[in-house]
Amino acid sequence: MTNQLSSFLEMTILRADHSLILVFFYVHSTHFSQYSPIFLFYLKMMRSDFYVIAGMHCSIVKHLGSGAFGEVGLAKTKDAHHNFVALKIVDPGQMATDEFKIHMKLSRRDRRGFVPHLYGKANRPEKIIFAMEYLENGNLEQKAKNGGLTGMQVKSYFKQLVLGVKFIHKQGIVHRDLKPANLLLSSSNDLKIADFGLACVYRVGKEEQEVPAHRGTPIYFAPEVFTSAAEQKRVRGPPVDIWATGLILSNAEYQNWRHNVSDETNLWDGFPDDVMDLLRQILCHEVEGRATIDEIISHSYFNRS
Repeated sequence: MTNQLSSFLEMTILRADHSLILVFFYVHSTHFSQYSPIFLFYLKMMRSDFYVIAGMHCSIVKHLGSGAFGEVGLAKTKDAHHNFVALKIVDPGQMATDEFKIHMKLSRRDRRGFVPHLYGKANRPEKIIFAMEYLENGNLEQKAKNGGLTGMQVKSYFKQLVLGVKFIHKQGIVHRDLKPANLLLSSSNDLKIADFGLACVYRVGKEEQEVPAHRGTPIYFAPEVFTSAAEQKRVRGPPVDIWATGLILSNAEYQNWRHNVSDETNLWDGFPDDVMDLLRQILCHEVEGRATIDEIISHSYFNRS
């Protein structure tokens, strides 16, 4: 009798409106949970911190951070290959749809770990949840502030950033919000470019198109973004990202200098000559004179051991 009732109720769940069924079984959970594990599963699904994404049962155990467009939490899974994943929770809409498409495209084409791997997403009426690779060492902003970076670390992270940006641009995508907080670090100090909420397509085939200028974090805006945004003009995408890499490099070098400063040390004297030369090329006010990704890669700083 118990098995027959269990089967009947499970079929009812599968055929009926899930929201009504969830409310019904929540009210009667004490009585019905003895009949089948499916009831326990549905009760879990009612919790706002439990999600099933790409076959993984994810329970949020820690809040990792907040941004302009969503929240990020650490989730524990029962998957044999992934003990933890990061869950990004965003409002539904075209912006979330575009972000998922772009991140998934990059994730599937990435063979060198330039971006966090994206496993999939779950759709709820009031939110969308992305499940992605969890990177244990936080982000570059935290790393730089919590004790600074050595010159070798700065160079290693900058190289990884530039190669990652080159990969993203090669896919016809421009990030538009590069900053230390969006550069995540693994336990082995691999740097990965994250948060594609403002990313967009800038090239279809071989044809490049300009992108809206009014997106991103103002402190990392390129000069043309400020001037074009006021007039609602569009700008070339890649130079905007390249400008941001220069500010990220200068910020990392500054944090290195700040944690090793003495009263006699001048900030600019603390920057190596080849760093200053590269920054002058990247932080060029005129778009046409700004260094390209390939020019950065061929610079002596990039290749000095």
